Amino acid sequence: MELIKRKVNNNMENKNIDINVIKIAVVEKIDELYNKLVSKRKVS
Repeated sequence: MELIKRKVNNNMENKNIDINVIKIAVVEKIDELYNKLVSKRKVS
């Protein structure tokens, strides 16, 4: 029983890490796109 619990916990932790990595990637992408937009506006 303990082994199963541990396995489930490990899976949950891995999923949380994956979600955090995805969140960071998305935020960075949005930041990049926003900066491109802003720099285009400044030029025109």
